[in-house]
Amino acid sequence: MSNELSDFLKPIKIKNYSDVKEIIKAILAKKRELERKKNDEKQLREDLENVKQKLEKLTNETSSEHNRIKTLSLQYLKEAIEYHLNKEYEKAIKKYQTSIDMVQDNALALGNWGLALLDLARLKNDESLYRESIKKYKKAIELNPNNFDAFKMLDIAFGELIRLENDKKRAVRISKKLKKLNSQQN
Repeated sequence: MSNELSDFLKPIKIKNYSDVKEIIKAILAKKRELERKKNDEKQLREDLENVKQKLEKLTNETSSEHNRIKTLSLQYLKEAIEYHLNKEYEKAIKKYQTSIDMVQDNALALGNWGLALLDLARLKNDESLYRESIKKYKKAIELNPNNFDAFKMLDIAFGELIRLENDKKRAVRISKKLKKLNSQQN
């Protein structure tokens, strides 16, 4: 059983029944997060299969310089997705970067690069990674304005960045209040 699932299935101790509403909200948030991760992984696996098919097709075509560069870019994209699926986000990010450096107009690579940055941002609670993720989604949308997934992920990245910024502001306010109380007691 996965660690996340076993954590999710641990008994919940309720000290005060007025906390039930908050506990239910937390459970539902965890459920949505697990569903999102499952959907992201499914999409990455589909993308990986599509990239493999494109690679196979390009390999069978004439060997022009353009096709060699495109093939190499797809190979890097394939490796990036594999790293991403293995949750090796930093390696995936480097491979996505290399793929895009070779063929700049690949909306799929940009969208997945944005997702890797978003996953790493979540892991590290890093505002700058959220902002980088947002830039990649915007660029992917610019290349393919019909990319619903990029719009959806852009919205999620913005929402999570705002939540993180609000959490930090709240922490600063609490810290100031604690310092004030502490100074009043002394």
